[in-house]
Amino acid sequence: MSSPPRALPALAWLGFYGALVVWLTWPLGAYLGTHFADVKAACRFDAPLDAWALAHQARALTSDWLSFPHAGAFHPSRFALYYGEAGFGALPFFLPAFLITGNPTLAENVMMLASFALTAWTLHLVAQTWTGSAAAGLAAAATLLTSRWLLWEWPPCCPNYAVLFYFPVIVALAADPEPSRGRSIVLAVVAALQASVSVYLAAAVLAPLALLGLVRTVRAETRSGGLRLLVVVAAAVLLVAPLYSGYLVVRLENPDIADQTLWRTGIPPLRLPAGYFGFLSPMAVPFAALAVIAAGAALHLAFAPREGSLVLRRGWRVAAFFAVLGLVLSLTPEVIWSGERVRQPLAVLDAWLPLYRVLRVPLRLGVAGLMGICLLVGLAFFACTRALEARGPRGTAAAAALAALLALAMLGERRAALDPFGVRVRPSFGSYPIAAAPSLDGVVAAALADGSGPVLELPVGVDGTLIPAWQVGAMYRSIEYRRPVLNGYHGYWPADFPARLRLAEALPDAAALARLRAETGLTDVLVRLDDLRGPARTAWEALAERGGGDGLRLVLRRPGVLLFNVSSDLAPARDAKDPS
Repeated sequence: MSSPPRALPALAWLGFYGALVVWLTWPLGAYLGTHFADVKAACRFDAPLDAWALAHQARALTSDWLSFPHAGAFHPSRFALYYGEAGFGALPFFLPAFLITGNPTLAENVMMLASFALTAWTLHLVAQTWTGSAAAGLAAAATLLTSRWLLWEWPPCCPNYAVLFYFPVIVALAADPEPSRGRSIVLAVVAALQASVSVYLAAAVLAPLALLGLVRTVRAETRSGGLRLLVVVAAAVLLVAPLYSGYLVVRLENPDIADQTLWRTGIPPLRLPAGYFGFLSPMAVPFAALAVIAAGAALHLAFAPREGSLVLRRGWRVAAFFAVLGLVLSLTPEVIWSGERVRQPLAVLDAWLPLYRVLRVPLRLGVAGLMGICLLVGLAFFACTRALEARGPRGTAAAAALAALLALAMLGERRAALDPFGVRVRPSFGSYPIAAAPSLDGVVAAALADGSGPVLELPVGVDGTLIPAWQVGAMYRSIEYRRPVLNGYHGYWPADFPARLRLAEALPDAAALARLRAETGLTDVLVRLDDLRGPARTAWEALAERGGGDGLRLVLRRPGVLLFNVSSDLAPARDAKDPS
């Protein structure tokens, strides 16, 4: 029952999941090069942000290694790539399409959809290897693809989170309490690859492995395997440490970085148990999946001691371990239980380790729980149908039909969730919401590509408040003309960025322009008139009618867009002060 699937049927399943993902996200597949998923408002800035970060890394690795940490945003600040998640581990799956086409939208969509299919596939293979049942593999994969979080909440907005297909392999390798040296090396490499995708995924992978290793060291018969697992975790940390070292530099240069962000709302307490099934919870799987786990677990406990194989029993234990630990890791420092705020025990660690200062959204760590739950569904489905499959080909076909019915039942739930902005998220399969990627007039892009030096795109915000979509739009459009921009948005920002933001908002004021030129070397200002209102728009239109002035020269006028060149001999005015 524990033999791995044969190559050809396994590849056929990969094709099946690829087609299923395209159908579930249709019509995105018809607009891969021009649109992003638009399942929630954050997609309009987080998805282009991910593409910008990956496009920069792709070009740095293929042309200028030294520029890798210094992505062309927040100019002239250093280490711009490290003010948020860079998605390093997603790069191998973004890179080929981007280098071939130069289209970051296409590359990111291909990476995301392929990763959805690959994760479903690896879940299928692990469940099938443990049980010998393709129907069990289908049940596990269907649980993932019908979870609201995967296709309808977070990965479509931050596509690097779609790169989860290492995770089932990690769980499978961790199931062996006494792994060989070769398997341990493979586990260390695969764990490092998954950890390199995101800081949150690093914690979601390495924390369970470390705890599992500690648990195994308690018993004499598994102590050597536990110690080996701890070495695996240490090796994985060492492998990813060079990638994450830039975050330490940013932290040292910004001692107050916790306040240098648009998201200073703290960590809202998780309401138990409803929060596990709420908005942005990775563990919000269909209730049908939980019912299968309950029924299958009862049957497994009843019959496993005399009928279950060793591999099967290990699979149950390790999948349950990841599922439970996912629930624990998702807890916020304070939770709400029966209407009362309660400080959960894990929060005491924050006094020694900055857990909740680094991982501001603990619910994302529930990815570990999602992987465990999906595998538990596969194991539980097999426990419910093993007698049927034992009857031969007809029984196997009947089990497959039941797995398909389970998938349809989970797909049909379409449960809604209320996000923090009061928008009800209700999956509607076959009409996947999409929105056009930020774009730039070809003539304007060519003009900017012919120039050099940093660019500022306006507007940047409203009354001193940064607008993420405007900032990310500028960053994303800079991919095309390959110049640094003063604009910037990420999880955090450099300490001196707000001051530059205020100066930018004051333009076309001559004093503010002189100071920006002196501090940043600004050479061009791109004004998007359609995003401006009132006196600000009037001022820029009047300046354009005059052809420029006060250090600005109009070089191009297109529908809704003005491009100005900044005089190179502009001297700072003596009274040029921060307009704040």
